[in-house]
Amino acid sequence: MYSSGVWIENHGEKGIVIGVNDYHVSEFGDSDWEWSAHLDKENGDKLIKELRKEFSEETPLKEMISIKFGKNLSTIDFVKYLDEHNIKYVTETSW
Repeated sequence: MYSSGVWIENHGEKGIVIGVNDYHVSEFGDSDWEWSAHLDKENGDKLIKELRKEFSEETPLKEMISIKFGKNLSTIDFVKYLDEHNIKYVTETSW
């Protein structure tokens, strides 16, 4: 299996999308798999504010997420963190 690592799409006032792509996943018959979390602007800002409590102001969002949840994004840990901090999101999975 190969991974894209964490990726982030910034949609400005519409919010952010944070995700990961895995390629040739044996559990899916060597298919590709993509997972993403969609956060509106308010909840994206809330995520950044929470992460800033652990990282410097200069640390980019992608780096904070990679350090906190792994460069291949532990989706279970990430969703748990969002839930614990009452950050609203919508997930999408495809393969």
